[in-house]
Amino acid sequence: MESFHTEKHRKSPQLTRANFFLKAINFLKEVFSWYSYEKNTLEVKIRQKDKQLDELKSQLNIVNHMYEEGRNLLKEQKRDLEEMLKVERKGANIPSLLQLDRKQPKISQRSRIKINKLKAKIERLTKAGIPTALDGYYEIGLISYYNDRIGEAIKQWETVIELDKYNINTKHNLGIAYYEIGMYDHAISTLKAIVNNNPKDHTPYYCLGLAYNKMQNFASAIPEFKKALTFEPNDEAIYYNLGLAYDHNEETDEAIDSYNKVIELNTEHIDAIFHLGVLYRKKKLFDKAITEFKKVTSANASNVKAYYYLGCCYEEKGLTANAKKEFVNALKSDPQHIPSLYSLGIIYVKEENSKDAASNFKAILEIDPHNHNAHYNMGLLYYKEERHGEAIVEYKEALDKKNDNADIYYNLGLAYSKKKLYEDAISAFKNALNTRNKHVDALHELGNSYNCIGNYEKAISLFNKVLTLNPDNATCCFNLGNAYRADKKCNEAYTAYKKALEINSSYAEAWNAIGIISRARGNHDKAVHAHKKALEINPSYAEAYKNLGILCDDNGEFEDAITHYNKATKLKPDYDEAYNNLGVAYSKQGNIDKAISFYKAAIDLNPNYAEAYNNRGVAYDSKNMFNEAIEEYKIAIENKPEYAEAYNNLGTTYAKKIMLTQAITQYKKAIRINPEYSEAHFNLGVAYNKKKDV
Repeated sequence: MESFHTEKHRKSPQLTRANFFLKAINFLKEVFSWYSYEKNTLEVKIRQKDKQLDELKSQLNIVNHMYEEGRNLLKEQKRDLEEMLKVERKGANIPSLLQLDRKQPKISQRSRIKINKLKAKIERLTKAGIPTALDGYYEIGLISYYNDRIGEAIKQWETVIELDKYNINTKHNLGIAYYEIGMYDHAISTLKAIVNNNPKDHTPYYCLGLAYNKMQNFASAIPEFKKALTFEPNDEAIYYNLGLAYDHNEETDEAIDSYNKVIELNTEHIDAIFHLGVLYRKKKLFDKAITEFKKVTSANASNVKAYYYLGCCYEEKGLTANAKKEFVNALKSDPQHIPSLYSLGIIYVKEENSKDAASNFKAILEIDPHNHNAHYNMGLLYYKEERHGEAIVEYKEALDKKNDNADIYYNLGLAYSKKKLYEDAISAFKNALNTRNKHVDALHELGNSYNCIGNYEKAISLFNKVLTLNPDNATCCFNLGNAYRADKKCNEAYTAYKKALEINSSYAEAWNAIGIISRARGNHDKAVHAHKKALEINPSYAEAYKNLGILCDDNGEFEDAITHYNKATKLKPDYDEAYNNLGVAYSKQGNIDKAISFYKAAIDLNPNYAEAYNNRGVAYDSKNMFNEAIEEYKIAIENKPEYAEAYNNLGTTYAKKIMLTQAITQYKKAIRINPEYSEAHFNLGVAYNKKKDV
């Protein structure tokens, strides 16, 4: 088939291939030519860089050499500065070894400025990386120490020890520096390393003793002070601190010898004189103690503690007026000195000057609101004034601050007893016994409290425990008798009262109790004798007169009974029972109106006096004032719900009003309370008969 292309076009593809290969070859030539050029160029540059690098290395070597030369010069300069610092330090009389018991050297302002400038230059070089020699650290530590920068000094010296752990001088200074900032354990461990290497002065031993004293290890302190004294046998400071160590270690005689040695070396050493006085007082050598304390007050008229101890010595010698004077002198120097305020308050208590005593204790509480002794003594004062509620508050305040004081619990129990809060009293007495299990008084009062709540068996058991601990306790024998009597064990009660009288034949209350038991046994004469014996011992014993009145009443001797009752009320104007008994005696004489007036007097004194209401009811009944009588009986029963006689009397008055149903009810109540109440049984039978007739 014939081609449509011209001849020219048919030849074109061949020309294109030839051109392509030619161009490719040319391109490759150009690439190789460029590569060759670039390679040659880079090789030239590398040769140039190598030359430059060699030049730089040469320059670096020069710089390094110059740096080392400069550094060596700086090292030499720093060594020179350190040596200059040492020379200047010596020139300023600053010792290289610290001494605790010597005064700090006086450094002139010029020397101080020069030394501190040298120190600053050395520190700048240190920051620049120039190493410090051991002596440099040591000297900088000394300068820091004498500039009162002890922490910085310690840091420098610790660096020395890191580099040279056997550096004795540095350990010497470091141990003292540790002591001065209260690092006593570090001080002890550091100084021990020195004393094991035979030091040539007393300071390490002395500082060790001081550190042990601060750690309350007085037994270890004593030998260190003694070793220090082998170097410095006339050093008053060492003797003084040795005395303190002996003192705290309860080696009183040795402490006295040490303080006397101090005073021998320095007659004006006030602290040693003061402590010597304290020890003389401790040994009850009061005159010697007074002499020492007077030396202190003569040297220092404002020494509060010396005046206080003077007061204590005089008080212990029984010279109360002198004691008061010294406590007042102490308070002139320091009006807030609590020990003096307290001691003066106690003297006022002994003098029964409650007002001034309270003033002192209150002053203490203004200074220290938590002072348990002041609260306790305020409680005792309130108790004495029969302000029992306030006493309880003070005792509780005292116990909030000190809950392990048996005496405070004991007195709290007494205050509760006075307020008839017997359960609280029992709790307080038990706490006293938990604190001190042989607190005999607390055990005794616990028995009294159980007696008051009607637990006679428990009371008897406790009283017997007291008597086991203290067989000659007459008061406990008496209270044991009371518990037996309340428990209707008259024979045991009588034996207990007799035991009390064997211990104390002048025990008026026990004689009175013997009289009561004798009457209950039907022995009238013995009862009279016992009550009269009580009155021989105590002519103002109102209860004995009242009981004599009862015995006269038993015999129908009403005038004599009235005489005795009147004596009782004269001695004790608020004696409600005696007034009631006067009413009974006048009633038996038929003087009903006078009887009623005495019942009223008894009730005015004691509005809850059930027997007086009952007796007034009987009086009204005898005057045919039945409604008034009924009201009196009801009040009596309200005050004493188990009052069988009042129920019986109420029934009788109802019967007189022909209110037999009500009467029967009351008689039954009386019999329920006392099933052996024969009169109530009889009256009940009469009431039933009358009711049948009706």
